[in-house]
Amino acid sequence: MEFRSWLTRSISQNTLHCQPMFAPIAPVELNGGALLKHDFLKQGIMMRDTGKALLYKIVKCFMVAVALSGFQSIYANEAIDDSNCLQYLGGGGFGDFDCYEDHAKSLEADNKKVSNEILLARGVSSTNKSDLIRYMRAQDDAVKACDLAIKLEYPSAKERAQRNHIELYDVMAARCHYSIRKQQNEFLRDLDSIRTG
Repeated sequence: MEFRSWLTRSISQNTLHCQPMFAPIAPVELNGGALLKHDFLKQGIMMRDTGKALLYKIVKCFMVAVALSGFQSIYANEAIDDSNCLQYLGGGGFGDFDCYEDHAKSLEADNKKVSNEILLARGVSSTNKSDLIRYMRAQDDAVKACDLAIKLEYPSAKERAQRNHIELYDVMAARCHYSIRKQQNEFLRDLDSIRTG
């Protein structure tokens, strides 16, 4: 649509300069006064090269327009938030960090809720309760170990304290937190299904 309006406007304003392939040969006077006729073959080659360049520009503009309209339709209908951010992860940026951390925190809260339900349930032996408490502590220790990516990059506590930005190492740690909490949640839900049977 846009190309058509540009072409119509260019033709109506006479800004689109198109010469016929076989233009009449006109004599040209050189500095010395001698006349020289345009070489038909050279003129034809120049027109073909100009036509190819114009066609290339048109095709290039068309491809950019198609690509941009495709990108617009992908993201136009859906806002990215906590409910769907896991579908759009990639690049290791600030958005990935927020998504992983928010989901890990909500899973952690749910894990505590489910484990408390199991601990307070009737029929669970004291040995099983202590095993569950030990399991929960082990998972918390595993989550603390996820910060190893940051500690490897910034060995001293002073360096880590001076950081004021999120980077790839933070995203690695956040992804680790999320993965452990997700696995823990699945396991606790399985345990709870045994109890509720």
